[in-house]
Amino acid sequence: MSWLSRVTGLAGPAVVILAVSVGTFVAVVRYTEVLDPATDASWLTSMDRTHTGAPPCLRYPSPPKPASVVEAAEAFADAGISANDVRELVGEVYARAERQESALHPRAQSDEYLDVMARHSGVLGRMVIFLKRDRLNDTLHRTLAFGPPIKLTVAALPEPRRAVFEVQWVRDPAVFVLPGLSDFVERLAVTVTSKRLDRAQALLEQQAAKGEALSLEGLPASERQDDWGGALALDGMTLSSLGKDQMPGGSGADADLVRTIRGAPAPVEPAPPALACEGKTKLTILRTEVEAALEKLSDSAGSARVTPAFTNGVATGFRVTRLRAGSLLVHAGLCDGDVVNTVNGLALTSPDKALEVYSSIKDARRVELSVTREGKPITLVVQIR
Repeated sequence: MSWLSRVTGLAGPAVVILAVSVGTFVAVVRYTEVLDPATDASWLTSMDRTHTGAPPCLRYPSPPKPASVVEAAEAFADAGISANDVRELVGEVYARAERQESALHPRAQSDEYLDVMARHSGVLGRMVIFLKRDRLNDTLHRTLAFGPPIKLTVAALPEPRRAVFEVQWVRDPAVFVLPGLSDFVERLAVTVTSKRLDRAQALLEQQAAKGEALSLEGLPASERQDDWGGALALDGMTLSSLGKDQMPGGSGADADLVRTIRGAPAPVEPAPPALACEGKTKLTILRTEVEAALEKLSDSAGSARVTPAFTNGVATGFRVTRLRAGSLLVHAGLCDGDVVNTVNGLALTSPDKALEVYSSIKDARRVELSVTREGKPITLVVQIR
């Protein structure tokens, strides 16, 4: 028998062994991971909408109508309910939906989810469910029994916010549960921000009509930021929010929201003369000075103008201008026009990162800043004693 005949004779059994091995491996992996709530969240959005009562079913809700989402967002925004309020209500909404559904579904919730998962799985998935049914049922029961933590209850909402929620819940509760909840939260944040921009625009146009300098200081702090926590930006006669991503451009919830202030341009406060840049890269400041500045952030905001800096549309840090003599930033070695890129290695790419920096330097003994000055990178090292 030639060597070719021998190889050909072994090919068939080899293919069978390989197929069995691969199949066994896939089956083992599938058995280990399939439909485990810790690794597979598809059971949360299963689209089986049947129960013994009249629709809508809140255990497996249909996506809400766009008009219902818009209506609820407008009502919530007018009542002063923010997107963050809704996020904190998720646990209460989940519990409320399940109380309503328990009377309409004849079977235990975990058993029903297992049946739904089986109907939406292939042959191998159904076999795995059959073999793992007791363990999966136990895991689902524990997971579903607790649900999201309740941080805020509807009963705790002050009037008229509570009444507005109850009215919208009766009209279309599917707006507030999966799969429509995330869309509603984004729509609400955009709506709340738009209304804040409208109110700020009205104030600024009153100032312009009187010939006053444009300023948002007459508004409460909550009204001077969008519903994602970013500050409303006033640049000349343009008022804007950078949207959810806090970066220029974007679409949907990330899109910039812009208002143009109508009326005669108001006088602009002249910028203070630029301070001479000493160019020191190693400095020492007192801890008491740092603590005093951190305690009075709002009061010290006038010591400099801080704006996001971008390169090719990508956030690279924060630019400091209009520095005032004697301010903490000057003592830290910064000069007019510097872009602070990182602080102790933390990249300043968003307002959230800036807040992390503020909290991290409270107890620091040494602060290292990566700065771009006139297009060149430099490093400032500040000792705090």
